[in-house]
Amino acid sequence: MVAANQLRERMASDVGLHSKILCDTMDNHISKLFAAHPERLVVLKGEKVIFIGGKGPFDYSIDDLESFLQKQE
Repeated sequence: MVAANQLRERMASDVGLHSKILCDTMDNHISKLFAAHPERLVVLKGEKVIFIGGKGPFDYSIDDLESFLQKQE
């Protein structure tokens, strides 16, 4: 939780991005329920998916995600 809060605060101060960060429990309960293979980078706005990246870990692009997020400002 400390790391998640630090990430949230850093994103707000360094990038100006204010976002909720959700954390799984130590037993990975949510991960087991919603495990996504292959992994993907996804942005939600409310309950709507507004960005979904390529299949990871080899076909997703942090640059594409960053570009998308900058356009959302």
